[in-house]
Amino acid sequence: MTQKRSGLFGLPAQGNASGAAFIVAFAISVIVFHELRWALLPFVLAGLLAYLCNPFVDWISSTFGFSRLRAAVAVFVALLAIVFAAGWLGFPPLWRELGRLVTDLRSILESLAHSLVDDRTVVILGENMDAAQIAESATSSLRDWVGQTGRALNWPQ
Repeated sequence: MTQKRSGLFGLPAQGNASGAAFIVAFAISVIVFHELRWALLPFVLAGLLAYLCNPFVDWISSTFGFSRLRAAVAVFVALLAIVFAAGWLGFPPLWRELGRLVTDLRSILESLAHSLVDDRTVVILGENMDAAQIAESATSSLRDWVGQTGRALNWPQ
């Protein structure tokens, strides 16, 4: 005699009460995780980093005879050195390019808009605009957005 499989994922149905409880519990957990997503992100990234570094820790521990703690500290120091070197070497060019971006933002946006729309006019929110007008509107909107007090610091919302 076969059992009727009409429940979730082909499992036997256990009644409406347990199915409803599962859906409510699932919905609550989705809401909680959604609200805590920025607080949980460092833990998720740390877990991912630990998972990725585990083979290196095992290799150092077995090859050099270090304890697992010393091998983990060695991998951590190596990662810090890599991050420091990348920052040391990458920050000055990044700073120069950021300064260039800020000073030439309007011309950069205008060339981007010109490559998208050519010499035509397009209708954006009911207004006919060419590439120069699109760039001017984008520049002023970005300037207003950055100019709002605390807006740039409270970005992830």
